[in-house]
Amino acid sequence: MKKRVYKGREVDININESKLIKQTNKLIEEANKRLIRLTKGIDINKSTYDPRKKKFVRASKEVKRLSYQFDSWSAKKMFTKLRIDPGLLKKVDKQNTYSEIMLTKKAVQRFLNSKTSTISGIREVVKNTKDTIRSKLEDFDTDEVDDNEIEVLNNFWYDSDYAYVTQYIDPSELWIALDTVSNAGGTVEDFLHYIERYIYSETLYKDQDLVDALTRIYEKFTRSMNK
Repeated sequence: MKKRVYKGREVDININESKLIKQTNKLIEEANKRLIRLTKGIDINKSTYDPRKKKFVRASKEVKRLSYQFDSWSAKKMFTKLRIDPGLLKKVDKQNTYSEIMLTKKAVQRFLNSKTSTISGIREVVKNTKDTIRSKLEDFDTDEVDDNEIEVLNNFWYDSDYAYVTQYIDPSELWIALDTVSNAGGTVEDFLHYIERYIYSETLYKDQDLVDALTRIYEKFTRSMNK
């Protein structure tokens, strides 16, 4: 009987391989549909009903589309997991290893299950994140925040380094430091120096874990903002 090794154990694939490929490709087809819808976008300058005219009318004739790139939100996480360039997904076949097929299936399934695989889901997350920003970041004008910054901040709320660092520094102060230093094209050393405004240097540099966490946060922030 034909077998392949998966996660250290042999797996019988004669019966299940074709079924697995079929299931995975079905998921890929659905994922590609969502990716196309994300990049094509929707018209957010929709018609509204005017009771006086008794018909639907636009505020203006201009078409305003809201769309997202392949490398954003949960789509970005899927491509990172698969270690492939952003774009429409290729179907799997018998030339792929069992591990590759399983990895693809799980990554695509996770994307499809994510709220941010659809425009309506992203809009909901953006709204919720702005509400969170208002509660966590004082004097922060959410109207001035673009979707890329919202995505970065949303990821930060669930980042272990962020959770660790904000035990020592207020989230508002951390954001000011990140935004100020990155906009000036500063280095990690510049960022740490700026952080000294909020954390005494004696405290900061005695805690290597804190320094390492701040370093990772700045590197992640600059990568995300410059994508």
